[in-house]
Amino acid sequence: SGTYVTLTGDGDKAISVRQTDLAGNPSDASSTLSFSLDTTAPALAPTLALASDTGTGDGASDNITSNGQVDVTGLESGATWEYSLDSGFSWNLGSGTYVTLTGDGDKAISVRQTDLAGNPSDASSTLSMTVDTTVPIISAPDLAVGSDSGTSSTDNITNVTRPILTGKAEAGAIVQLFDTGGTTVLGSTTADVYGDWSITSSDLAAGDHTLSAKATDAAGNTS
Repeated sequence: SGTYVTLTGDGDKAISVRQTDLAGNPSDASSTLSFSLDTTAPALAPTLALASDTGTGDGASDNITSNGQVDVTGLESGATWEYSLDSGFSWNLGSGTYVTLTGDGDKAISVRQTDLAGNPSDASSTLSMTVDTTVPIISAPDLAVGSDSGTSSTDNITNVTRPILTGKAEAGAIVQLFDTGGTTVLGSTTADVYGDWSITSSDLAAGDHTLSAKATDAAGNTS
């Protein structure tokens, strides 16, 4: 009746039609229309994970990273997917199986997929992360005042075999102290909230020493 028929039940369909005029003459049957009906949304939303959590804290699972790539899994075959960076207010079309977020700072991303029949999934849970690609800056180490025992407090001549070295770095960075051109580790510490750090060196033999320091921030970037 009318000008259409609605088929129900998901699955493959094959339909043909014919008509009969007022005099009772039937037409031939139409060619067959074959199609697949799918009204079921994807069972699960896609899932998100950092391609590489480069952070130095919490067993490298702190979602602080210098690599902005986010892997997308759980995609239905043939489905398209979108990602949102603003709690679902707007959506961007994704491709492949990952998206790379650019620009340093805090990020929050969620994804959803749409199957071949146009049924959308729910949005995934939100992945919150911090992207930091900036290499930290660190000052050269200085002998603490009490460790420079020479006739001048700034001549870097001392009789202290385990001197205290100080300096500035990015707040929260892990600082390592090196001797002999960066090959022997003398000690390590974490810079405080002001970026100040202090390391008591391991024993130094008499003679000249060339000390240097290296900082690694929370995202794994190394000075």
